[in-house]
Amino acid sequence: MTLLVILSLAIGVSVALQGSINGALAGRVGLVTAVLVNAAIGFSVALIWWLAAPRFAPVGERPPVATWMWLGGFVGMIILVSAAYTFPRFGAGPTLSLVVLAQLTTGLLLDHYGWSGRELAATPTRILGAFVILIGAWMILRPTR
Repeated sequence: MTLLVILSLAIGVSVALQGSINGALAGRVGLVTAVLVNAAIGFSVALIWWLAAPRFAPVGERPPVATWMWLGGFVGMIILVSAAYTFPRFGAGPTLSLVVLAQLTTGLLLDHYGWSGRELAATPTRILGAFVILIGAWMILRPTR
């Protein structure tokens, strides 16, 4: 169960990060290029995993963007693999309750520090909203009798 909780939280964090990363990359290189880069990264990771190779091919020359902006494909693989593993074993409700909780928490942090492209303070009201989601996730995760 601990693995399922960790993977569910990883899905939520990954979904929240992916939107910000891909949006930032698209703002620098264009939406079509950002989608192509992320699809290529996702395909490459899956292919390498499939071939069980412990190394990656050289990336080549990159446009002048921050390194973290290229991580969207990797984050997408976390979502894909974790969801495929977790949903059938943990159920959609429990998985998504943790996904939403992790997304909201990550989103609040991204906004608070301006990492999402817009700075929105983590006010007491916003934190209370996250706490309400935490209570909802706890209620969904409780075993039924």
